[in-house]
Amino acid sequence: PVLAGMEAYSVSPSLLNSYQVEFDLKDTLVFAISQSGETEEIVEAAKKVKKFGALVIAITNNKDSNLEEISDVCLVTPAGKEVAVPATKTYTSALIGLAAICSILFRSPDLRNQLELVSKLMGKQLVAADIESKIIKLIAGSKTAVFAGRGLTLGATLEAALKLKETCQINAVGTSVADFVHGPISALGPDVPLIILSGDYESTVYPGLVDLIGRALKTRAPIITIGSFLKSAESELHMSAGMDLGMELISPLLLAIPCQLLAAAVADEKGLNADSPKVLSKVTQTI
Repeated sequence: PVLAGMEAYSVSPSLLNSYQVEFDLKDTLVFAISQSGETEEIVEAAKKVKKFGALVIAITNNKDSNLEEISDVCLVTPAGKEVAVPATKTYTSALIGLAAICSILFRSPDLRNQLELVSKLMGKQLVAADIESKIIKLIAGSKTAVFAGRGLTLGATLEAALKLKETCQINAVGTSVADFVHGPISALGPDVPLIILSGDYESTVYPGLVDLIGRALKTRAPIITIGSFLKSAESELHMSAGMDLGMELISPLLLAIPCQLLAAAVADEKGLNADSPKVLSKVTQTI
């Protein structure tokens, strides 16, 4: 919507597979994303949207997968074999694939130019990866944590919460800032840290993040900020994430790295194997 001014939304596979809802999808482009390309729920949903008239673009890390076979166009991400159960590099490569496709389809030179810098900026983050032990111990000692973001960073916010939840056995909740302040903020407290993500402090959604900090301080919740924040709005604990101004379009990619590293560090602190969380497997078939 930001680039093209057209409606875009996610569709739950259960609507297609379980409830057998029939959509009119003529003149509709559907992205089907699966790291393995073998998740039956996604493959079956892709087949059905094609039947309803949609053009399907698949993104997968597995060449010759079932998803590639049934899609109209398939982008195979060259991320190599995913060994760890939490899909970190394939999450990032799928996100880059989506951004690259959108930059071409919607003729966005700004996004294309920013994507050219992704490799360099991510490399800088990995080299300088040094998370304060205070942040690691704070989150490792928590049973619940809240990640909040808004606008283009919301996807990275949900990914950050998911990574902490699946690798660290912490009830991590990802939420929109706008939704959070309408009620759930009352659940914050000294034992429930709030982690706020920002893609660019010059963004039009940035004032809402500053407002959230002010509200959260009243709950005495520990506040951690990740990304691009003005000094005046920083909490006591901050991770810069190597963010440059004007990089909001690629901020979901840049914010993913420190959040994934944070999850790995917290897992280590708790003596857990971040690469192989309990009960999880690489390909999860959903009934």
